[in-house]
Amino acid sequence: MEAAGVNVGDIKQIAGEHTDGPYAPQGPLPRVPGMEVVGRTAAGRRVLGCVRQGGYAAQTVVADRDLVEMPEGVSAGEALPFSCKG
Repeated sequence: MEAAGVNVGDIKQIAGEHTDGPYAPQGPLPRVPGMEVVGRTAAGRRVLGCVRQGGYAAQTVVADRDLVEMPEGVSAGEALPFSCKG
């Protein structure tokens, strides 16, 4: 992980305000928040991705369909706001 975004969905998950819909927490406790991520794949590709949770961890798993190649010249801060569909 290079960076993770912090957005209203993450905050509402942490506060327990989302129990259904696209921001609803998934999986067993303990849950790790974070939906927008920038990092590198095991093969070294720099990518931007969207996960249901786990973006605030040191490593996370993102489905290939939810990854976008990210050019080296684009900062994580510039890219993160565009990673998740609402």
